[in-house]
Amino acid sequence: MAKIILKDKDGKQTEAVSKQEFDSRVNTTNALYSNKYTPYDLHDVLSNEYGDNTLGVINNQFGSVIGGVSLLGNFDSLLVFGGNDVRHALDVGTFSHQVRVSTRTNSSFWQDDLVFKSDYDKLVARVSALEKQIGGGY
Repeated sequence: MAKIILKDKDGKQTEAVSKQEFDSRVNTTNALYSNKYTPYDLHDVLSNEYGDNTLGVINNQFGSVIGGVSLLGNFDSLLVFGGNDVRHALDVGTFSHQVRVSTRTNSSFWQDDLVFKSDYDKLVARVSALEKQIGGGY
């Protein structure tokens, strides 16, 4: 039986495992990278399309999204990960200043956009300016 040799950063052998042992540790059942050329729904990404153990990167080669639960679209990229009945997607806009996090289990789904520090700083500055206009600012 063939063995896979694992080495540390100095090149010293740390372990020899069989392919079956290695595959069980790597925990992936699908290709790690794929291009999508036609719009699809986020439920497709978070479905069992990728098997029980999920780790993958999807590059969207289209400029729009279809209805329903949405991806950012406009040539976005996703990191999809999870296992068994839980799937997560981190969706990063290529041309938009957006990141969306989505999670799906067998019984629930949630999704939210992240707020960047730069967006928060702009909001604080705007609120401060408005407070000064009405006499309540510092």
